[in-house]
Parts: sequence; structure tokens; C-alpha cells
Amino acid sequence: MTTFDDILEEAGPFGRCQKRIFALFCLVSMPWAGVYVGIVFQGFTPDHWCRDPAVVERRQACGWSLADSRRLTVPPVNGSGTPPQRSSCERYEVDWNRTALACDTRELDLGTTPTTSCKDGWEYDYEGRQSFVTEFDLVCSEGWLVDMYQASLNVGFLVGSIAIGYMADRFGRKMSFLLSNLLNGVAGILVAVAPNYVSLLVFRTLYGFGVKGGWVAGYVLITEIVGVEYRRTVGVIYQMFFSVGILLLPLLAYFITDWRWLQVVITAPYLLFLSYYWFIPESPRWLLSQNKKAKAVKITEDMAKENKMTLSKNIETLADDNADFTTASFMDLIRTPKMRKHTLILSYNWFTSAVVYQGLIMRLGILGGNVYIDFLIAGLVEFPAAFLILFTIERVGRRLPFATANFVAGVSCFVTAFIPDSMFWFKTVVACVGRLGITMAFEMVVFVNTELYPTFVRNLGVSVCSTLCDVGGIVAPFLLYRLAVIWLELPLIIFGSLAFLAGGLVLLLPETRGVQLPDTIDDIEFPDRQACGWSLADSRRLTVPPVNGSGTPPQRSSCERYEVDWNTTGLTCDTQELDLRGVPVSSCKDAWEYQYEGRTSFVTEFHLVCEDGWLVDMYQATLNVGFLAGSFTFGFFADRFGRKISFLASNLLNAIAGIVLAVTPNYVSILVVRTIFGFVTEIVGVEHRRTVGILYQMFFSVGVLVLPLLAYFITDWRWLQVTISAPYVLFLCYYWLIPESPRWLISQNKSSKALEITEAIAKENGRKLTKSFEFQTLTCDESDSCSASLLDLFKTPNMRKHTFILMFNWFTSAVVYQGLIMRVGITGGNVYIDFLIAGLVEFPAAFLILFTIERVGRRVPFAAANIVAGASCFVTALIPDSMFWSKTVVACVGRLGITMAFEMVVFVNTELYPTFVRNLGVSVCSTLCDVGGIVAPFLLYRLAGIWLELPLIIFGTVAFIAGGLVLLLPETRGVPLPETIDDIEFPNR
Repeated sequence: MTTFDDILEEAGPFGRCQKRIFALFCLVSMPWAGVYVGIVFQGFTPDHWCRDPAVVERRQACGWSLADSRRLTVPPVNGSGTPPQRSSCERYEVDWNRTALACDTRELDLGTTPTTSCKDGWEYDYEGRQSFVTEFDLVCSEGWLVDMYQASLNVGFLVGSIAIGYMADRFGRKMSFLLSNLLNGVAGILVAVAPNYVSLLVFRTLYGFGVKGGWVAGYVLITEIVGVEYRRTVGVIYQMFFSVGILLLPLLAYFITDWRWLQVVITAPYLLFLSYYWFIPESPRWLLSQNKKAKAVKITEDMAKENKMTLSKNIETLADDNADFTTASFMDLIRTPKMRKHTLILSYNWFTSAVVYQGLIMRLGILGGNVYIDFLIAGLVEFPAAFLILFTIERVGRRLPFATANFVAGVSCFVTAFIPDSMFWFKTVVACVGRLGITMAFEMVVFVNTELYPTFVRNLGVSVCSTLCDVGGIVAPFLLYRLAVIWLELPLIIFGSLAFLAGGLVLLLPETRGVQLPDTIDDIEFPDRQACGWSLADSRRLTVPPVNGSGTPPQRSSCERYEVDWNTTGLTCDTQELDLRGVPVSSCKDAWEYQYEGRTSFVTEFHLVCEDGWLVDMYQATLNVGFLAGSFTFGFFADRFGRKISFLASNLLNAIAGIVLAVTPNYVSILVVRTIFGFVTEIVGVEHRRTVGILYQMFFSVGVLVLPLLAYFITDWRWLQVTISAPYVLFLCYYWLIPESPRWLISQNKSSKALEITEAIAKENGRKLTKSFEFQTLTCDESDSCSASLLDLFKTPNMRKHTFILMFNWFTSAVVYQGLIMRVGITGGNVYIDFLIAGLVEFPAAFLILFTIERVGRRVPFAAANIVAGASCFVTALIPDSMFWSKTVVACVGRLGITMAFEMVVFVNTELYPTFVRNLGVSVCSTLCDVGGIVAPFLLYRLAGIWLELPLIIFGTVAFIAGGLVLLLPETRGVPLPETIDDIEFPNR
């Protein structure tokens, strides 16, 4: 079977035929520059002021200058300047028909004259030129309509790029290109003759519908008919002609002073491009993907003939691996992990490129100065961008220059924003460097986008990703013009932030230097798969020896491989008769392959298998080490500085560490700390503590249910980590939504602040505090220290007993709970369904607690939950695997019991410590939970290697002991939260 790339080498990868077609397509990029950024000239907003018909009439009679008539029409807004700056949106309220107005008005004083808004239109200082702003008076309160003019174009881009992208993959590149140019010609002329602003927006949207889609179709077509070594050149030069259009635009605008005629000149080339019907072929790659081999062969033969090359008989076996998938679908872009990752990253980079590029260009129109010269200079900067790309992408690759261009643009935007206007040339140079960087990034995103999608969906892929460019184009004018009113440099700060993030994401893309254009999705998902098309089972048979030859198929080793040098051993695609018995084996030397449904975990990424398998245990253990240190730190912090500030600080750390974990380049990872629970329970009454405590933890069970659903759709562990961490960023807004704990404030002698918060709570609850309420009584007890100390937990008998029993229960809950959850991953079956079913069991636990703890009390349900969990673990271990459903049901009962115990230990812990040391008490006791979390993975994975059910025997034993110890604790049902240690030691006082 011969691929099109093989035939292309014979026909000439970049011969006379491709050069001719390429030259024709380069011309398409030039008018697009006028369409894309023509608003700088067509929508230029000149210096303007209110029109007064009487003053205009008198000016003509007396021969006044514009400055003279403006002085009589509009008031100054800054009297200190010379001449003073005058209003653009107000005028003097004067009836000149009743007021004498002579030609000599130098002595006329209008300082006390009332003002009003413009009633008779505006006058413009625009050197006899006309933009649609001056024609339709889109200034002052109507100024936002200028933003709409550019936004409507990008709305057309947004819809049109998807529609024409789909059409190009469904009906062909050539046909889509020609139809888009026909639409461009018609819509462009309609824009030029639009009689009012509403029709102008409608026609402008239609104009955008065809322009970008046709440009992308042409880009994809030329990329598909040249050899892999020439793709970089044609891709960059094709876009460089956009920069040529940028240079021509200010020259055209300088000589064509009416925006309508400028629109006609920009549109005219699109009508000429219709003649390309006779000069350009359809893409042979696309024809092959649509099972139209005869047409593909005919076009390829014509290309070879024009290139004066001769094709071999290999063309008779020309075929496309993807011929069965003739229809492009949006789902193809997100169905598989790598396609989905490429789509999301490229979409964001399209968005960033559009926002920053358009923003920097349109910024010229609000800076003052000569817009033609400024535009010309800024346009010249784009040419070094093209040459830098050509110089680097074959030497360094695509990814690093792409990311660097974004970083340079981001830094330049930040620096430019803070350079004072007095350093004009320095500010201009740095801004030009930013324009250079974002131009490189914009050209690179188009180029890289075509290399990261297979043929049958390439055009749709580029079109769909580039819709975010159109969203960026819609956002850019509003972002620029509206934020610049607040601070002229504020948009630059936002541009810089977007560019920095885009550069970081680019580093997650694969390198495509020297790689052939992919033809199938498998070429994207499995880039290293060899030419024979073997299945994983075929290649595994040739790589690793069996460890149990009696099975069908035999079970094969995971940690050994055949010691064979295939470079010196004949290996054909047909290996069915190859006998590898007796071949020596060795340990794995060249990493591992995984059968994991195209998904990635940190195990597959860092190869944590075989002798490195214990490092998987370390991953979970390090999390609990973080819990261990964090619970002490934040427990003390919360009791010393407050619940609210501790909660916010921990969430800030969670967000930062979670994102760092998602992008960490190696196995050494920093994990996050536990969120403080004590805060919520301290601002509700005793009769509601049970409800909020249990429901608070029940939402952990909701998270347990959501997790397998997220993991099923997010197949890359790094993106799953980002998704899990993202909510912590949102929780920072709780600063404005939650109060400090009044109980903690009272314990810290801050009664006035406690009163303020309590009154606010009462007001929001529709209640009023009684007049007899005296806050002098709400002070820290003189017999207690207002500062929390670790010794307070062990100093007295009852406090010491509570601490030791609760510590062991935290330890037990963590070991058994985490052990049962992680066991799902080593028992086989569908891990997503098993995890979901086990998660559903947790909800009855919450309702059982709510139903019993006010009727029976805390102690008995707490002890019973541990004993049920222990008994279930013992029974589950002894049920044979053949009794699958019985084993599953009993195991679920165990999960129910330990979930109840885990929720109860958190709840009871808060009720057994006084206020001033409550948070520290929960934190210190829960350190044994963290120790249990460190122990659990090693206990499970290592002992399961001896006997799969051995960990269950240990889980059952510790759960039984924990249940017995709980019976030694006091009952806290209906008892107010203790305020002092005496309340614990002498509860009946």
C-alpha cells in the first residue's frame, strides 16, 4: 500500500506546479489584512465636538477657523492647558438668534453659560476624510457601536469558519474556497453601499462569514499538496503576505479618503479570485480520504507532468488508511485524549492571538499621532517575525519558538504598560517587540494547527479551533476601547497575562518537526505505532515471555522482556510462525507499553510499575504527609488568627499547589492541605450541629460520585488534576460571603467584633437580639488561656482520654476507608462503575447518622459503625470470588459502616473540645488520620501481593478495636459546645 506522501516525493514535493498554486494563494492573504484591521482607517474616530448650526453659518460668513467656532460652541473640560482641552460631547446652551454674534468674538465671555448635550450632530477635524464614524456620528454615547462594527465581523468569522470548515472537509477544499470568495465579493460591495448603520452591521457579518473560511481552506489546500520539508516555508510565507497587506493598507487609506471606496478596493480582489476555478486543483489527499482514488490519481499525474517528473507504478496501490471515515465530525476533535488536548490548547492560543494582535493594532487609533505612519512602522515589524519562524522551526522545532513568541509578547505588554509616555521611543520599541512576538504566535498557531489533525478532519479542526480567534476578535475592541477609558494601559496588562498562559500551554503540545501529516486519528493517538499495523497483543507476544502458558491467551510477564536484538534479526510483518521459546529474558530496559484505553495516569507517564511500583503508594502517602503537617499548622493558625483567614489561606495554597501538581515535570510533587471543618460548626445552634456536620461531609460523598464521571471523560491525569483544583480558586471569593466565627472572636476577647457579626446573622435571619443581651459576659474565661496549646490536649485526664481514643479512631477510619476505596483499582472489573456503586453506598450513611444521633445519641451509632465495618471486612475476605454478588454486597456494607464512622469521628471530635482549642484539637487528632493515610496504600498494595484479602483481615481488626474504644467516650447529645477545659473535666458542675 502506497501513501500520498510516497507518491508526492515522486511527483515533486515542491515543483513548478505547487509553486504556481502557492503564488496564487499568497495573493489571497493580502486583502484579508484590509478586512481584518481596516477598522483602524474605516472606523477612525477623529477629534470631534458638538455642532451648532448658527455658529457654522456665521463661520462661513466671517471666515473663522475650526478652533474659533469650536470656542463658541463647546466648553473647556481642562482650563489649564494651552489651548484648553474642550468637550467632545457637550455644547453651550445659547440661542444665537437672540444673542448678538459679530465676526469679532475675542472679547465674548461664555464662562458662565449653561451647557447641554449635543443636539445637532457633530463636527470633525479629519482633513476632509470620511469614516463610517463621521458619517453615522458614532461618538459619545454611541461610541460603543464602533466596537460592534469589528465584533460583527468576528461573529461572521465565528459562524463562517465552522460552516466553511465543515463544507471543505465534506465537499472539498477547492469548492469551499470558490464559494467563500463569491460570498466575499457580494457582501463586501454591500458593505460599501450600506445606507445605514444597521444594514452595515448585517452586511459586515456576512462579509466575515466567507473571508476567514476561504482563507483557511486555501491554507489547508496548499499545505496538503507540498512535501513535509516544505510545509514550514509555504505556511509561513502564506501568512507573511498578510503582513504585505498590512503595509499596503495605510498607503491605500492615505490616498482613498472615503471609507466606502476603500471598502470597494479591499473587496475587488475577491471577485478576481473566482478565476482560480481554472488554475487550482482539488486536494488529492482529501479525494483519497473520500474514496475518490481515480480523481486523486489524475490530479497527481497532472502535477507530476507539470513538474516534469515521472510516476512509478506505485501509484496503482495509492490508498488512504482513513478512507472508511469519509465524514468529518466535531466529535472527532474531542473524542480521544490527545485530539481533545490539542483542540483545547490550540483553541485558547487562537483566542489569545486574536485578542492581543487586534488589540495592539487597534490601539494605534486611540494613541494620537499620525495613524498612517504608526501603522506602517508597526506593520514593518511583522516581517522579521516571518523570517524568525523560518529560521528556527526546522532547527529548534515548532513548540519552543511558538511558546517563546507568546512569552515575549506577554513580557513586552507588561513592560510597555509601565513605561512613562515621556520615554516615547523606548515605549515604541518595546511595543514593537510585543507586536513581533504576537505576530509570530499568530502565524505559528495556524501553522501548527494544520499539523496536529488528520486529513479527513484537518480543515474542520482548524476552523473549529479558530472560532476562539473569532471570540477573541469580538472581545478585543470592547476590551480595548472600554478599559482604556479607565486606564490607557490596562488592556496591556490583560494582554500580557493571556499571552503568558498561552505560552505555558503550548509546551504541552507534541513536537511536529519532520513528522508527516497525520492521515488518521490513530496517527495522533499512537504516533509511535509501526508500519505493520500490529495490535498491542501482537507486539506484546514478540516482546515479553509468558508466565503462565496454560491460559488462552497465556498470561504474559509485566516486568521482563525477550533479550533479542531485532536490528540483527530478521523481522517481517508476518510473525505468526516465529518461535521465541528458549530465548533468554531480561528486565525491562526501554520503558513499558500500557493497555489503558488511550488514557494517561501518572503511573503510565512516569513508569511506576514493577520495581518502582511502591512509588504509587508514595503518591498517596505524600498527600497524607501534607495533611499531617498542614493540619497542625492550619489548626494552630485557625485558633490563633481566626477560622476565616485560615480557610482562605488554605484554599489559596490548594489552588496553587494543585495547578503546580498538574504541570510538574517529574514525579516529585507537592500536595495540598486539609480544609478546616471547625469553622462551620461554630456558627450554628446546638440543635443544628448534627445536621450541618453530617451534610457538610455528605458533600464529600457527592464528590466521590462526581469523580469517576470526571475521570471517565477527562482521560489525562494532569487535566483531571486541574479540574479538581479549579474550585479552590473560586472559593477565594468566600472572603466577601462568609463571616469570622463569633465563638472564636469571643475566645480571643474580641467581643465587639463578635457582636457585630452576631447582629448581622440575626438581621439576615429576620431576628432581633434582646435588649438584655450584654456582651461584657462574652469574654475569654479567666481560668483559661485564650491561646491554644498542644499541652491543653493532654494536661487533664478527660482531655487526655478523649485525645487518645479520637486519634485511634481517626487512624482506623483513614486506613479502612482509603484501603477500601483504593482496593477498587486492584480487583479488576470496570473501575468507573465499581467506584460509582461504592460511592452511592455513602449516602445511606449520612441519613442513618441524621436519623440516629438525636434519637440514640452519638456514642452507640459511632461504635456500631466501626463494628459493622470490621465484621464486613472479615466476612468479605472469606467469601470466595465465585460468589461475586454476595461478596460485593457485604463489601458495600463495610463501606457503609466505615463511612458512618469517618463522618462521626469528625463530628464527635468538634463536640469534645472547648472553643479556644477546638480547631487545634481536631487538627491534632486528625494527624493520626494522616498517618493512617500514609500507611494505607503500603498496607493494601504490598500485602495484597501476598494474599489479596489479607488487608481486609487487618482492616477488620483495627475497626473492631476502634468500636470498643468509642464506648469509653461521653455522650454529647444535646450538650452545648464546651467553652472551657473545666466544662470537659467537670461536665456536671
